[in-house]
Amino acid sequence: MAVAKSTVKPAVATTVKPKLAVAKAVTAPAKVAKPAAEEKDPRVSRIAGELEGKKLVILVAANPKREGSASHARFALYKNGMTYESALAAGVTNGDIHWDMAHEFIKFQ
Repeated sequence: MAVAKSTVKPAVATTVKPKLAVAKAVTAPAKVAKPAAEEKDPRVSRIAGELEGKKLVILVAANPKREGSASHARFALYKNGMTYESALAAGVTNGDIHWDMAHEFIKFQ
């Protein structure tokens, strides 16, 4: 006897994947332009007003910076009696002045 082939497919468990929500493009709020600030000299310190016209006094006998470093060369630019402005003009940076004052290598009076 011949067995007839069934055209019915057996039930297979299938999983339905949920659709992902599509993100809508969000635009950032427009930035408000700040008013143009006055150009500032980057060498001018926030304590520059306190130092203007004061004379430099070197408090150490020898240059305390590591020999061969850029800060050693800039420390060598200090001269007793020079003003804050002349030190900046000579090539000393504001950072140098702040560091050297904090470490008591120099002072202004």
